[in-house]
Amino acid sequence: MAGLTAAYELRRRGAEVRVIEARARLGGRVHTIRNSFRHDQYAEAGGELIEEEHTAVQELARRLRLSTEPALKRGFGQYIARRNGRGIVASESTTWEAFERYFARACDEYARAEYAPDSPITRAWARLSLDDALRRAQAPASARRMAMALRGFFLAEPEELSLLMVLDQLRENGDPARLKMMRIAGGNDRLATALAKQIGITAISLRHEAIAITQASGDVRVTIKDGHGVRSEAVADYAIVTVPAPIVRRIKFLPHLPDPQQHAIDALVYGRATKTLLQFARPFWRRPDRPRAFGTNLDVGAVWDGSEHQRGPGAILVSLAGGAASTAAQELLRTPDLEGFSQQLRWLGGSPRDRRVIASDCFVWEDDPWSNGGYAVFTPGFDPAWRRWLAMPAGRVLFAGEHTSLESQGYINGAVLSGQRAALEAMTLFRAARAT
Repeated sequence: MAGLTAAYELRRRGAEVRVIEARARLGGRVHTIRNSFRHDQYAEAGGELIEEEHTAVQELARRLRLSTEPALKRGFGQYIARRNGRGIVASESTTWEAFERYFARACDEYARAEYAPDSPITRAWARLSLDDALRRAQAPASARRMAMALRGFFLAEPEELSLLMVLDQLRENGDPARLKMMRIAGGNDRLATALAKQIGITAISLRHEAIAITQASGDVRVTIKDGHGVRSEAVADYAIVTVPAPIVRRIKFLPHLPDPQQHAIDALVYGRATKTLLQFARPFWRRPDRPRAFGTNLDVGAVWDGSEHQRGPGAILVSLAGGAASTAAQELLRTPDLEGFSQQLRWLGGSPRDRRVIASDCFVWEDDPWSNGGYAVFTPGFDPAWRRWLAMPAGRVLFAGEHTSLESQGYINGAVLSGQRAALEAMTLFRAARAT
């Protein structure tokens, strides 16, 4: 989505562009599944929820004459299973209010550092994991269970996640239970399709992989391998690299990227994520007295209603299992008739017959060869000062993608923002070169 956005913005400004896409489809980690379900229903296997404050993607959709529709109007609740096998349904606010108490000192010091990523204050808190921070705060076992319920949000175990990601959530967005969310009406892939139409299909090469980028004084040369292994070369003024960091590591850059930039790319981790789409004969989870989305500490991860505005007697429930839950969810998928999944959804209500799956699909993002994970996760070993290097231009090579966004990392909005920024950088460099 970052690459399509950058190409679209450059085309609007009169530039000639070529999009190199390794997949056989457009959209990258925006992936709408359309042919797996009954009654012509569809669901999102990739990037899905657009928050009210994600204005860049909303404005882009409006410019492309696409509409949005509200999603999960009551926000996220939370289901916490206890050791005794019983569980409690609560507001997601409970977790974030608790974190505000436990991490009050960290939030205060981070604010005093003016949120500067290279401040020793910021770096000190970033080195702590969420698990370490809860232990330091002498938080009860219930807080750890609440932290486990965030795996469907951060895609990492509490011990794998830098506390800084939680502090950023507290200062920027706060409680997810209070956020207003939406999707692109008709499916998020409509955004990719509309962008491609504006760019021009002839400018897009599917099943083509960029394997090397060589810079010279007056141009940049991209070595491309097609699906049959045949190599070719594209020559341009600038190259914008928008693939996820694990895939950037495969590209040979000549000259080499600056050492701090290469180190930041090498150190960035992508979260394990299995997204499962389950269609049932009726939406047994829809009740007027509670939300239609929940974070859980179960192996199914976070679950939410994926087909609120779609017609038909059936309905789709989405599961996003992150961190170790991704592997556990894959085990559930191997149970006969998905009985393992059904058992973990009993707390949502409905009869055993209601919870019988009539159609399903899933996507294991860590097994995807073109992303190696769901989205970027900043671990305790990742210095926050490195984040700026992820987006830093290196001569005629520029970088975009959700992992480079300081404002909306992990979201479609981050991909769009970064694509717009990289396109503007390319045009600015081009104008400056012509002026001299």
